Amino acid sequence: MTGLARLLAFVACAALCSGCPSRASREAIKQCHFTLRTIDVSGYGPLEVELLVTLGVHNPNDIEVVVDQMDYTVYLNGEKLTHGRTSQDITIPVGGNADIPISARLNAIELGRAAFTLLRGDDRVLKVRATYYIELPWGREPFPFEIERRF
Repeated sequence: MTGLARLLAFVACAALCSGCPSRASREAIKQCHFTLRTIDVSGYGPLEVELLVTLGVHNPNDIEVVVDQMDYTVYLNGEKLTHGRTSQDITIPVGGNADIPISARLNAIELGRAAFTLLRGDDRVLKVRATYYIELPWGREPFPFEIERRF
């Protein structure tokens, strides 16, 4: 029984030591400031457009921000605008800047709704629901989060 107790204590300690700083550096993205650097069409079809979007990110946090694989969906005033995923892992230093390349797909209906909302000029709410996949010693752990901005 003592061997099992030691093993459980070791596993709990390893999880606490490796998971917390790792998770905090990923959660810190919520306080980052984003700018749109570029949008390029990387593919298209009759009902869909695939974009390569470069986001500029400034890290105002007192810890570095780590962006691993991330899947996301973007909503404009509650209507789905696009979905996609990050294309590479990025580390943003404390007080530093980085560019994050992401792929995004828009279908014709979503694009039409977004154009109508943007042209109306009302108060707009952009919401991003995302899931990070944090690399831990025992595998990738999903970590969902949400960011919402009014503009």
